[in-house]
Amino acid sequence: MAGPRWFPWILGLVFLHACDDASSPTIPAGVPRTREERWQQDIGVLARQLPARHPDLFFRLPQSLFEDEVRVLRQSIPSLSDTDIVVRMMRLVALVGDAHTTLDGLRSGGFRRIPLRFEVFADGVYVTGASEAYQEAVGARLSRVGDVPTVAVLDALREVISHDNEAWLRFRFPSFLVVPEVLTALVILPEASPVPLELAAVDGRTLRIEVPAEPVTGTEIAEAATGTAPLPLYRRRPEDNYWSHFLEDSQLLYVQYRRASNMPGESVAAFSDRTLRFLDENPVRAVVLDLRNNTGGNSSLLEPLIRGLETRPQWSAGEGLYVVIGKATFSSGLLNAVSLHHRARAILVGEPTGGKPNHFGEVRSFRLPNSALRVDYSSRFFRIIENADPPSLAPEILIETTSLDFFANRDPMLERVLDFVGR
Repeated sequence: MAGPRWFPWILGLVFLHACDDASSPTIPAGVPRTREERWQQDIGVLARQLPARHPDLFFRLPQSLFEDEVRVLRQSIPSLSDTDIVVRMMRLVALVGDAHTTLDGLRSGGFRRIPLRFEVFADGVYVTGASEAYQEAVGARLSRVGDVPTVAVLDALREVISHDNEAWLRFRFPSFLVVPEVLTALVILPEASPVPLELAAVDGRTLRIEVPAEPVTGTEIAEAATGTAPLPLYRRRPEDNYWSHFLEDSQLLYVQYRRASNMPGESVAAFSDRTLRFLDENPVRAVVLDLRNNTGGNSSLLEPLIRGLETRPQWSAGEGLYVVIGKATFSSGLLNAVSLHHRARAILVGEPTGGKPNHFGEVRSFRLPNSALRVDYSSRFFRIIENADPPSLAPEILIETTSLDFFANRDPMLERVLDFVGR
């Protein structure tokens, strides 16, 4: 398979690709007396510290534009609510164009949520979960928020979502869509609650509902039960970072690697060793490593499994080993996919990744002195592809998930692999 020219052995792939709050304590505050003074101090700290700490904050954003945005925001403080200021600060950080450099504003006390869950599919934005009062919305496609079409809402929210590419924007979009204070700050809605939505139901009806916002509780709206068929493997056991399942009929070993982080009871290294022993001792015809939901962690943890596959000719021969990727494959999840593709010659199946191959990463953080908002920033640049700079890691076999697939409990990506290996 022809592909981009990679750095030998993907130098620098094995590293801790995670946030390190402990290494960056809260910046000491002065004694601001008024609300405006407190916000002035926070914005000043953000404007000074982000360029000083990031290795190249102005790699895409002109410094003059950043400084202009800071000046306008500081002048606007008296006319803005606290949540409006936070959204404007999120926008300032998102302008940098680095998905790892973010201001974590949505967890502050002033923001609420509407009790709906959305997901972006190839055919639109759909409600995939809801509180009991709004169950009729599950399965419906979002047409408008207030008077604003969904496409225009996505374009407005891209200003406050730190992203390197369209895939990550679409993955993060639902998290911002349910926050009414963000929608009002971006003038999508005139007031924060209730949120008026227009939905296209499966039966062709137009649903118009107004959904009140609720305080953040820390518990997300769960995916609704869908379809009559069993849930596909990729949607099972969401609480587990990794697990495997052997499909005896097709002799395919499915490995879910959802988070690059150890679990109590069995480390990633122990899980890798157990997986390799299973491959050595059983008649396995194909292996699928599912990274489509892996947003990162410590990329070095999967090294024993990658090395084991790389050194076993039956799995590094360019057939029989598949890696599923998608818009949530990011950071260490992306780096593990790159290593598996390059070193173990895994075939990439699915959708373009939310992570960008050449990217800023290795995240550090600091907190603003008065609001205590956390600012994450990249501390170094990783060049994975030489002589090219693609926005995503592209699959060799492109397969997009539609709403019909989701609500029928189908997995078109695994189905395609099963077609290759024979059911």
